[in-house]
Amino acid sequence: MADPTESTTHGLDLLGPFLIEAKTSGENGWRKEYRTYTTFIGCSGSPDKETLRYEIVARGFSQANFMLEAQHIYFLRGSFFPTTDAQTDDIIFFKASDRVLLNSEDAFVGDLVDVVGVTGVGIVCNITIVIEPARGGLMKNPKDENKPTTIVTVLHSNFHPPTKESAQFTAKYRIPPTPNLAGTPKILKIGREFQFHGFIKDYDSTNFRYIVIANKVSPTNGSKEYEVSSNGVKVKTEDTKPFNLVNKPKKFNPKDLKSSFKSSVTSTESESSPSLQFAPSDFGPESYQSASSSAAIPSGSSTSPEKVTPNEICIEA
Repeated sequence: MADPTESTTHGLDLLGPFLIEAKTSGENGWRKEYRTYTTFIGCSGSPDKETLRYEIVARGFSQANFMLEAQHIYFLRGSFFPTTDAQTDDIIFFKASDRVLLNSEDAFVGDLVDVVGVTGVGIVCNITIVIEPARGGLMKNPKDENKPTTIVTVLHSNFHPPTKESAQFTAKYRIPPTPNLAGTPKILKIGREFQFHGFIKDYDSTNFRYIVIANKVSPTNGSKEYEVSSNGVKVKTEDTKPFNLVNKPKKFNPKDLKSSFKSSVTSTESESSPSLQFAPSDFGPESYQSASSSAAIPSGSSTSPEKVTPNEICIEA
């Protein structure tokens, strides 16, 4: 089994119609308390078996106005806790405020076989591949003749409300080679968390495991990976190395305000060349005309300054 402190979030939930056969807890008026009832899970089992009824206990915390009546069928949902002891009953802690009355046993039209749904997150402990024959007298499609069925054993654990402890149990999921589950065997991995959804079809009395026909399998985004061995399931230890940056940033040391300023811009050779001419400090707007006129008219020329084209500006090198 897994470490209870590490695996209390892998619960198993049931939802579906249940026939309340009897109320087994005492009546204490209108006080809020746990009320216990007996019910069952109907399964079709394997083709060579008859319809099976597995007795379980339904327990809900509520007031008297949410009390269930015997010989009536209710839609219930809640956390499921199977046991590994033949002397202990499997129990579902249902949400009494969410129960829905469907009908009385005599007036109910329908069947209570293979109608209990299962949803849960668990740790994959074992994967087996088998090729099953066609059931119910149906012929297999020739293309699906060699497609295998994947059987997965999953470890579940959850917080048990009355005992205040972590309860752990296993369930078996059969993943048929249907088109929507064709790629599931490729992503399954022992020690990883997966979410399963399906319907209870049978019960393995030897290993105390419910058998679920899965119709949806999804990997979780949990970062933990588990080591599965004969000694149990534990969180996988990772060999983490210290993180080392190649270009480690340097620590910023602020300078004193009284220190002299030093520009971080590096001057180039072309910028410091003495051949670069700068205008005098007294160079103003009135100097533009004289500068352009002196540059455009050579000395000793008789050409009038007014005839110089204004768009042709020559700069003496």
